[in-house]
Amino acid sequence: MNRPADFAARSDLPVDDAERVQTLQALGILDTAHEPAFDLLVELAAELCDAPYAFVTLVDADRTWIKAAHGIDLEQWPRSHSYCSMALLERLPMLHVRDVASDLRTAHRTPPGLPGHGLYCGAVLETSDGTRLGTLCVVDPRSRALDPRRQRQLQGLANQTIELIELRALRHELERAATTDPLTGLGNRRALMQRLREEAERCSRYGAGFSVLLLDLDHFKAVNDGRGHDAGDLVLGNVADLLRSMLRSADFASRYGGEEFCILLPHTDLRGALTWAEHFRLRLEKFQHRHASGSFVVTASIGIAAAPAHTQPTIRGLLQAADHALYRAKQNGRNRTELADD
Repeated sequence: MNRPADFAARSDLPVDDAERVQTLQALGILDTAHEPAFDLLVELAAELCDAPYAFVTLVDADRTWIKAAHGIDLEQWPRSHSYCSMALLERLPMLHVRDVASDLRTAHRTPPGLPGHGLYCGAVLETSDGTRLGTLCVVDPRSRALDPRRQRQLQGLANQTIELIELRALRHELERAATTDPLTGLGNRRALMQRLREEAERCSRYGAGFSVLLLDLDHFKAVNDGRGHDAGDLVLGNVADLLRSMLRSADFASRYGGEEFCILLPHTDLRGALTWAEHFRLRLEKFQHRHASGSFVVTASIGIAAAPAHTQPTIRGLLQAADHALYRAKQNGRNRTELADD
C-alpha cells in the first residue's frame, strides 16, 4: 500500500519523546502488577463501546506496555506496531479509525496477538502538564464507527485513568518521603522497622536467616565541630553513596541515628556479614572526603548480629545484640568490626 508523501515525517519520533519517556518512567507504573482499579476501567470501556477488547496502554521508548487488558491477556507490543503510538503522534485527544486495515495511518501497524482488527478508538492519556503517556483504547474486529456519545464516554474514562495514574504516583511519592531520610536518601527508622518485621517473619516462617549491622562513624562530632556541619553532611552523604554501591537488590540500609546506620543483609549469616562489613570498613577508611576545609578520612565501628535460619528472632533482641557488639568495637579501639555473642 502506498503511503502519503508526508508519512515519514509524521511517523518520526517527536522531538520531545525522550522527555516524555522520562516522565512516564518517573511515574513508576511501568511493569507493575495488575491493579483492580485499572482492570475495572478497561472492563467499563469495553462495555460502553460494545467492543470485545479494551486496554490501558503506556508507550515506552521502544514498546507499548499494557497496564490492563480486557478480553485477551497481552503484555506489550513493539512500539512500531502499535496503534497507540500512532495516537500519540496525531496530537489529537483521540485516534478514531473505522477500519485499521484500510486507513493509511494504521494499515502498516499490526499489533501481534490481536485476533483481527477493524475498529480502533484510543483516547490519549495526557497528564496535567500535557505529557502524552498512552491510551485507553478499544479494539473490535468489526469495521464500524463509535458514535459521538460513546467517544465522549471513552474520553471521560481516559480522564479518570490519567487521574488514577497521577494519584498513584503521588501516593507512592508520599510513602517514599515518609520512609526516606532526607539527607542521605536511605531509609529512615520507620522503614527499617518495617523491613526488620518482614525479615523476621520470613525467618520464622520460611527459614530465611539474615544479619543486622549497626555502623557508627568514629569521632563524627569532631568533624562537625572542627570543619562545620556542612562537612558532616558531606560525610553522611558519601557514606550513604558508598553503602548503596555495595548493596544487593534485596539488601537494605537506613540512617539509624545522627551518625549511625543500620544495614540489613537477607540470607546472610554472621560470617558473610563479617566479610561484607570488613570490605565496607576498609573502603571507607581509604575514602577521601573532599571539603573546602581540606580532604579528610572518617572511619567506622561496626557491630553485627544474625538471626539464624528457622528461628523466631525478635527485632529488639537483634538490635540490642548488634548494639552491644558495636559498643565492644568502640571500646576495643574503633575502626573495627565485632560480632554479637551467640
